[in-house]
Amino acid sequence: MQRSRATELLDFYRQQLLDDVVPFWATHSPDTKFGGYFTCLDRHGSVIRGDKYVWLQGRGVWTFSALYHRIESRAEWLDLARLGVQFLQKYGRDGKGHWHFHLTRDGQVVTGPGSIYSDFFAVYGLSEYSRAVGDEKTLELARETYWSILRRVRDPQFQAFYPFPGSRDFSRHTLWMILLEVTQELNEISPDPRLQDVVEECLKAILDHHVRRTDGAILENLSLDFQALDTPQGRLINPGHGFESAWFVMHQGRRRGQSEVIRRAAQMAEWSYLRGLDQKYGGIFAFVDLSGQPPYSLEWFQKEGISWSDKVWWVHAEALYVLLLAYHLTADKRFLDWYEQVHEWIFAHFSDPEFGEWFPYLYRDGRPKSQQKGNPWKGPFHVPRALLLCYKLLSEMTSDTPPVIV
Repeated sequence: MQRSRATELLDFYRQQLLDDVVPFWATHSPDTKFGGYFTCLDRHGSVIRGDKYVWLQGRGVWTFSALYHRIESRAEWLDLARLGVQFLQKYGRDGKGHWHFHLTRDGQVVTGPGSIYSDFFAVYGLSEYSRAVGDEKTLELARETYWSILRRVRDPQFQAFYPFPGSRDFSRHTLWMILLEVTQELNEISPDPRLQDVVEECLKAILDHHVRRTDGAILENLSLDFQALDTPQGRLINPGHGFESAWFVMHQGRRRGQSEVIRRAAQMAEWSYLRGLDQKYGGIFAFVDLSGQPPYSLEWFQKEGISWSDKVWWVHAEALYVLLLAYHLTADKRFLDWYEQVHEWIFAHFSDPEFGEWFPYLYRDGRPKSQQKGNPWKGPFHVPRALLLCYKLLSEMTSDTPPVIV
């Protein structure tokens, strides 16, 4: 990438992050009466309903904490992060320390600990907040939750994997990838040899099992002994999870200075892009089936009325960052070409220049399918995180520090 193009993109992402996306959430999301964040918002940012989803509360804490810690120490961002932390501390857990899934605006329980992903994103947000402000009490809550997660997901009878179906009858790529990211981030803040052991376990599960070299694909579900399953769930490919998992693995490769890990993660990004690309209309499909037939539909997609061929905001946000990162670390110009295509498609279709942020779901041809800016699944996370990470990476790319080329 030419230095002039990298500088242009650097300025563009800073503007998108700080003048468009973050102001949308900072203005419309905070609940100054009860704490936490509204996420069910219409196109203009008006609150549709005040219910709160714990995984999105944790994600919001991560975003505002990361802005404060990684971009600029603005008091308003710290205040917003603290608003989420205090709500989580007050209302987020049951008597066993397990995190609820769905609360009313004022913190009453609608759905209790039905999703381990609430716990994961509580750890993710609380860890980042503790890193931003040096809060040992919050870090201890994150550590306590983390070890509780690990105990439960190792239990063969554990079933709280909503919105993903089934109990422990699968090895789940989505579980391994989020466990990897949460573990490596917690280990950066609070190093522990046991955490590095979990990182190794996650890398092995992802790179040696869920990444199927013979198929050129990352499979979402395998048998518990890591065998492929010729069933709709077994053939399911989620390009967005492939992208996200790939950059989680790349980050670990960079931390270790292991070029082979980075190379294999870049291959994950390549396969996810090629499998998910819509050759007719552009953009990336929500889901695909390894066999090429229409794929299995997840429950939350059914609830939102989303088809496998629709275009989903977070899939493209993850693609944006991982393709740029893969190019930076490998110097393979195919990744640059793919990145530019995704960048162009996003800002031609997802971005709302009139009212800010991105539309959540598009029809296959790129027309908005929903104009809500937030819902039980979309909050202040994937879009601002991707823009923040792209901005930080482009800052590195426009500096005089050479990348590690693999």
